[in-house]
Amino acid sequence: MEILGKKRKGGVSWAELEENCISTILSFTTVKDVCSLAAVCSSWRFAADTNLRIWVDDFTGRIASMIPARDLYIVWGDDSSYWEWVRRDDSRFEHVARLRYVWWFDVWQRLNCNILSPNTHYTVSFIVRMDKNSVGYGNLSSRYGYGHLSSFIFSVVRPDGVRMESARFLDDLEKSVETHGQGFSLTPLSQDENGWIEFVAGEFFLEEQRPCEGAKEIEFSMKNIDCTFTKSDIWVDCVKIEPKH
Repeated sequence: MEILGKKRKGGVSWAELEENCISTILSFTTVKDVCSLAAVCSSWRFAADTNLRIWVDDFTGRIASMIPARDLYIVWGDDSSYWEWVRRDDSRFEHVARLRYVWWFDVWQRLNCNILSPNTHYTVSFIVRMDKNSVGYGNLSSRYGYGHLSSFIFSVVRPDGVRMESARFLDDLEKSVETHGQGFSLTPLSQDENGWIEFVAGEFFLEEQRPCEGAKEIEFSMKNIDCTFTKSDIWVDCVKIEPKH
């Protein structure tokens, strides 16, 4: 590891590389390499912490990951009329996404599973919260008379292509979704002391990749495309992929 601080003739040392260059290099290495490099060089550790968002889970010893809101696909997320990017002291990241209002709520992403640990059972969770005047309280729908609130659908497409779906009503987190003709199970959730809610969108088992196989991917989403009412004041922090305990 001593080479990290040395400079070759006519070149630059590892420590002089730009953060985005380091992040690109790290993306082509294994998670084990990333953890080793981050342990011996502060600039590599910073790049790993702020861009790849990976760590070793203390309970299982397996790799976990977080994808910040900035790295998610958010429909109309780049239009300040609908979404804004805000700093919050209770977030892990520099900015979180705050929904002003939309009719069509759709947040999703794909993940290359090469950064994760093989032979591991994972859960995928959306970390979000709602304000008092959000869709969860029904203010806008009742004000404009645009019908009943419908549930938000959480989904995960596993590496084998199988889709898992569940749902929650954000106006009443305990309301059953099975009795409303939608046929979904109730999305598991937990809430921390700051009000952030962790919705478990699904689970998957990551098998060992065979030499002849391509990269394994998962896809995950949180959406409500019922355009009979507006959605507002929902905060999106990140998506967490962690080994199941």
